[in-house]
Amino acid sequence: MVITEIFKSIQGEGTRAGLPCIFVRLTGCNLRCTWCDTAYAFHGGKKMSVEEVLACVDELAGRREEMRGSQAAVPLVELTGGEPLLQAEIYPLAEKLVTAKYAVMIETSGERFIGELPPEVIKIVDVKCPDSGEPDTSKIHKGSGRASSRARSWNGFWLTACRCGWACNCTSSSGTRRPRAFKEKEVN
Repeated sequence: MVITEIFKSIQGEGTRAGLPCIFVRLTGCNLRCTWCDTAYAFHGGKKMSVEEVLACVDELAGRREEMRGSQAAVPLVELTGGEPLLQAEIYPLAEKLVTAKYAVMIETSGERFIGELPPEVIKIVDVKCPDSGEPDTSKIHKGSGRASSRARSWNGFWLTACRCGWACNCTSSSGTRRPRAFKEKEVN
């Protein structure tokens, strides 16, 4: 697999904000969102095996050989990119991290199927809204209020359509549109 960087920092987003975290940033992305803050991860990187990445995570996490991930000083790992799901090795890496008892998160655009990831992996799906420059990425159809069949990979989560016809929240003062999701009881 090709890795841009592996580093230890503080998680800045989501329900785990403020916790120490090991970030594994994979190289490559097939999208070019207008506000991308990691364009440096589009190209380059270093070829590493899954075992090399796991060893680097263990070292940064403060894990000794006899310890499990949950006993490490930093038991939280985020797999990110670019788009991490572009590389086939992400699946065995995620599985090995889960097996080693790390709490694993993956941040993805939602453009790739997430159903092959271990169920324990926390999936952070960053749906691309109309002003991203990549509005058709998640196969949301304007005015339909429903995601296409490809979005079924989101474990029954669908995007709702607001009054403008897109899956967004039009109340943002900056004009930025953000998706809303709801869980359907029954998927047709």
